[in-house]
Amino acid sequence: MTKIDRATPEDIYSVALNMRERDFEEFTAVNMANTKEELAESLSRHYGSLDCMIAVRRGDKAVAVGGALEIRPNVVSLMFMATDDFSKVAIDTTKYIRNQLFPSLFNVGIHRIECASLVGYDYTHRWLKMLGMTREIGVMRAFGKNGEDFSMFAKVA
Repeated sequence: MTKIDRATPEDIYSVALNMRERDFEEFTAVNMANTKEELAESLSRHYGSLDCMIAVRRGDKAVAVGGALEIRPNVVSLMFMATDDFSKVAIDTTKYIRNQLFPSLFNVGIHRIECASLVGYDYTHRWLKMLGMTREIGVMRAFGKNGEDFSMFAKVA
């Protein structure tokens, strides 16, 4: 059974340590970390105490974590990472984000939800579109620390 609640620092650390390989490539492109251990430490330290972070659990185990981080007034950036078990909770997670998370953000005055994603991460890009997000602008060239290209997706109220 899928349960979605507030993420703890331990949830973030565990999911980051066991994240999908493509998630690791995407996150390390925009983080100083170079290993899963460094990334797990960095993410749990920076985001573990934030109320906006959620954990998606299968039983008692977190298999995904995410959040909507305010980056400008009334604009949030969607952050999400998962383990290889995400497919087992994907439908419930998608419904939760579309039907509860996004509407709750718009209800408190957020007018833009955006997400930068590594070019070529087609699985995630299809999922972002299922969430109602649209690919914007062309490729953001050399957006990552090693010159990785990204695409921007957004949902506007």
